[in-house]
Amino acid sequence: MMGICSVWMLTVMAMAQTAQASLQTAFRTHQSLQALYIAESGVAAAVVALKQNDAFPGGQATLGDQSYVTKVYAAPGPAPNGAVIPDDCVYVLASGTSGTSVRNVGVLVHLGATKYPLQGAYLMENMKQFVAAGVDSYSSSKGPYNLLTNAAKNGDIVTNSVKPGSVQLALLSQIQGTVKLGPKGQVGPTDALTATTNMNDTVWKGLTTYIRSEVTQPSRIRIPRVMVPDLGASKGDVIRVLAGSMTIDPGNYGKLTTALLSSVRLNPGTYVFDSIDVLAGGIVANGPVKIYVRNSANIAVGGIANQTLVPANMIINLADGATASVAGGSQAAMVVYGPKAQVTVAAVSDIYGSIVAQNVNVVAACGVHFDEDLKNLEFDPSNGQNGPYALVWQRF
Repeated sequence: MMGICSVWMLTVMAMAQTAQASLQTAFRTHQSLQALYIAESGVAAAVVALKQNDAFPGGQATLGDQSYVTKVYAAPGPAPNGAVIPDDCVYVLASGTSGTSVRNVGVLVHLGATKYPLQGAYLMENMKQFVAAGVDSYSSSKGPYNLLTNAAKNGDIVTNSVKPGSVQLALLSQIQGTVKLGPKGQVGPTDALTATTNMNDTVWKGLTTYIRSEVTQPSRIRIPRVMVPDLGASKGDVIRVLAGSMTIDPGNYGKLTTALLSSVRLNPGTYVFDSIDVLAGGIVANGPVKIYVRNSANIAVGGIANQTLVPANMIINLADGATASVAGGSQAAMVVYGPKAQVTVAAVSDIYGSIVAQNVNVVAACGVHFDEDLKNLEFDPSNGQNGPYALVWQRF
């Protein structure tokens, strides 16, 4: 009998130990899950904060016996794992604590549109400016550009690149402003008598070229990408080859083509075109318009007529991989925006506003007059689609 009782007691004790171990395991699992969830809450809070401030560094919060700490790593990084962070992204690392359990969540977050991306006449990776091409500035809120009355020397250009020759000037070209180089770019001389072509400087200058000043940026300027909006079914091609004009409403279209002495008037709103090929007077607008171009844009001298003369009222967004050849004119007040596009500024014409492209080629005797009011433009190249969102999650 005593033996049976002993066996019974040992069995009960073993079952109790097993139950206690199971409870402890369940409790640790519960704490681990709670730590994971609070870390994910930290990521969610960071994404909300990044919507308001894309320079948000991170934060912390305590909720009862749980807490999280977040840290935001900006491009190009590296991230905590040593990886390079892509442009337009940040890496958010959140550490969550519940009791004695600690869990981490790392998320690559794509940033949304920033309010003030237009910081100069050109923003790009690479630029070539030849033969008496020039850059200066003015303020459209004080009236149309006039060389004698309101021209200013704040026609800055910006490159995130640090490679030698990322900006190239030749043959009497000048920049009445500051060239802002990528972080740790090599600053060179700015006087007209010193050439830097084929040297280690980020800016290559030929003799007779002039730059007011050069500086390096503390960090890369973020330039949000274009996201073409869905405006519904295509309304077809818009072709005007006869003299006179026609008027169209906002929407999704195929090709926009005009011949000499013909024009297409755009009512205020948002437009999407597969391509644009216009001659003088080709596109006329008398109110705010946003134009998205999927493939290519060829705009001849006088092809744009922004009758408001305010560049912020005529924004041409170029999709990734698009190409554009753009000439100016007396009413060419516009923003050409395509950070993953290739843009050529055609010869002997003036543009009033700003140009953003991956590569910019400026041909002879072009003048780009940066509208300093664009620094305050609340600008979203995604037409409302582009906000911070998670691309890749890591839980550990």
